[in-house]
Parts: sequence; structure tokens; C-alpha cells
Amino acid sequence: MKSNSINRYGLVIMVFALVLFTRFYNLEKQLRFNRDESSDLVKIHQYWVDKDITLIGPMSEDGNMVYSSLSYYLIMPFALLFNFTPVSPTIGNAFISIVGLLILIITTYLTNKRLTYLACLLLVIWYPYLLSSRWAWNPNLIPALMAGGYFLLMSKKNLLTLLAGVLFGFTSHLHYLAIIPSALFLFSAKNKILFILGFSIPILIFLTFDFFHPPGLFLSRTILYKQSSATLDFNFEALSVGLKFLLTRAWILICCLPLLVNDIRFNRKNLLLLTPVLSLFIAVGFIKSPQGHYFIGALIPWYLWLILPREKIWRWVQPIIFFLMVVINLPVSLNYLFGKIPDDSAYFAKRITNIIAQDIIDNELKNPNLAVLQSNDINSFGVKYRDILLVNDVRIRSIDEYSVSDNLYVITQEGDDKLLRGDPSVQMRLFNTGVIRFDQTVSGSNWRIIRFDRY
Repeated sequence: MKSNSINRYGLVIMVFALVLFTRFYNLEKQLRFNRDESSDLVKIHQYWVDKDITLIGPMSEDGNMVYSSLSYYLIMPFALLFNFTPVSPTIGNAFISIVGLLILIITTYLTNKRLTYLACLLLVIWYPYLLSSRWAWNPNLIPALMAGGYFLLMSKKNLLTLLAGVLFGFTSHLHYLAIIPSALFLFSAKNKILFILGFSIPILIFLTFDFFHPPGLFLSRTILYKQSSATLDFNFEALSVGLKFLLTRAWILICCLPLLVNDIRFNRKNLLLLTPVLSLFIAVGFIKSPQGHYFIGALIPWYLWLILPREKIWRWVQPIIFFLMVVINLPVSLNYLFGKIPDDSAYFAKRITNIIAQDIIDNELKNPNLAVLQSNDINSFGVKYRDILLVNDVRIRSIDEYSVSDNLYVITQEGDDKLLRGDPSVQMRLFNTGVIRFDQTVSGSNWRIIRFDRY
């Protein structure tokens, strides 16, 4: 008995270590850090410095959609703890995701004990879940809230059902599409009135904020300005995008069909957990350009449906499905964890800005500016680098002040100075006869930082 306990605790420790490793290993190096991430970092820092309490959070690049600030406040303590470095918000996202993953493991154990080991392995390396755990983006916190909400529903206690409704309601603050699958967890609640009451609280927060900030920022903004991306024709591409996101390989769905047949014939109550998945697929089908993250609200209900207990021969189908999903996701996830550092990683962004900041300080430069030219970064103004410098209180001239700048840092992947000087951009035309005073490559990459001085 004592030996079994030791083995059990050893297994728990091993699983926990594996979860920590897959969520934090190479995090900064594999984290893609672009305009959205840098903008979020600046806003989180600004809200902390100004002690500003607001519901205005992330905004889409085209300005059409404004989301709640919930994700900012959830990860702000971690951003503060790690000094607002580019990777710091993602550390917070990873921590919250780990909590959600551990809740799912406990839920699996309580629901279908015999699947626990395989389910643990899948949750650790399931690529869409792994990716969402290692990326500080507002939709990526949805699985953790859903996992927590369903776990509370399992108790069937009134207070916990109310709190579950609140958690599911708050998913709409992370992405508007999440309201559809979250609302349908109502069918899994014993006390549906309390679930609806809890679910309504976050929605009322939205509506109240809109009412006091006319003409509105959230749903009313989309309605009033007709900025919706919806279409009247069903886009069947959404099915392919959604299946690839959930399953990595769409043919896995064929292996799941026996479970569906079993539920239709013998236990239709199981199908309640498929309604959030199907409803989201239908909703996304009426969006012009479906993207993978639109389906993140389907991850948890899909997983929960897979682990539901089945009887007789059907109970042997589940381990096969989980094993196949592990086999398919393992190489994809390993390549993600151990693959080449992407050019737009948080690691390189941090190193580049550190080099520029140190050179500005060492030479006491008063009017520096920067540009990104001759590279695979399409933002020639280098907005993400500006954002990092701003958070670190290193001041440079704005994108409208190239003409009054004395120094231009060019972040490039071009090794030929003549080609660089011949770049047709307005930034380079003002400095193409300037003297190169600083030239440094970023080790481990093909990035190069050059400082052109006007005089």
C-alpha cells in the first residue's frame, strides 16, 4: 500500500514537472512578438503606472473591434513581477493556463478515471492547447475559464453554479465568439436559473460600460458602425479550419464517429457537451475569413465530450482516440518547443532594443529614431521596438519626426550597406548619405543594427 502511494505521488510530480517544462521551456525564444503583443505590453504598463481602471482592453489592428481589459488585469501581476519585459505577460498567461490544465486533469480523474494517464499526456502536448498556453493573447485565456467553470458545475451546489456562470460569462470579455459555446454550458447546470444569473453579470458589465461611454465601444460599436465581418453565405472553409485547429489532422474525426453513434443510441445526454462545439462551428461558418483562434472556445467542450464514460466495446474506442491524438500532436509540439528561434521572437526583440537603449545611453543621444528596413518585418516604423523602449523609459523621436532626428537606428537583415542606403523608404532617403557610427549583429540571428548619423 505504501509502495503504491509512493508510485502515485511520483507520477503526480512527474506530470507536474512535464506541464511546467512544456509551458515554460524556451518560452521567450519561441514566443512570436509583434505589433499586437507590444501594444498590449504598453497598455498593461500604462494601466499600472497610471493606476487606471478601465474596461477598454485590446483593439484589433484595423480598429474595428475593442475587447475587455480582463486579460490585462489577469496577467498584470506577472508583467509587474518580471519588470514588463516582452515575455512577462506570457508568463502570466502560461501560469493561468497551467491552473486550467490541472483542473482538467482532476476533472478527467473524477469523470473517467481509466483515461487519466492518456489524458494527461494529451493535455501536455495537445498542440492548440500548448500554443494557447504559451502566448499572451486575450482569447488564449478562454480554456482556463471554461475548465474552471465546468469543474464548479460538477459540484451541483447552488453557490458554485452561480460562480460557474460568472466564469463562463467572462469568456465573452476575452473574445466575443466565446459567448456562444459558454452560454450552452447552461445545459450542464443543475440549477439553470443561477447559471443564467451568474452568466449575466459579465454581460451587464459590458452593457453598462457602453451606456456610460456613448456611442459605445464594444458590441454597440460593431452594430452602429456596421464593422461586422459576417456574411449571409455559409463559408465551408470554416469546417476545415476548425477541424484542423481541434484535431491537428481532420481524419481523427472519423475515429470519433463511433462515440457519436454510441451517444445517439444509448446516452443522448452526452451530446449536451457537443452543442457548444457545433454551435461555434456554425457561427464561425458565417464569418468571411475564419481563423483558427475563433475555435478556441470549442477546445474544452470537445475534450470534455471525449472523456465522458462509455460502456461495453465503446469504452475501448476512447483510449485509441487519445493515443492517436498523442501520436499526431507529439511531433508538431516537439518541433514547436525545440525548433529554430523565429525572427520575430520576443527574445530577439528584447536583445535588439537592449542594444539600442545601451547605445543611446552610452552616447547621450538626444534625437534618435529608428526604422526597420530590408527585412521580413513589414512594419518599417518598428512599432514593436518603440513600444519596448517606451516601457523601459527610453525616449526616441516619433514616426512623424524623422526630419528632425539626428540619428537613425536601422534594424535590418540586409548585409550590403549600398543596398540599404538605396532603400526607397522616406526614412532612409533622409539618412542615405549619413555616416555609420554603430554597426552590430545580433548573435544567433541574421538581424543587424546600424546607426546612421546625419552629421
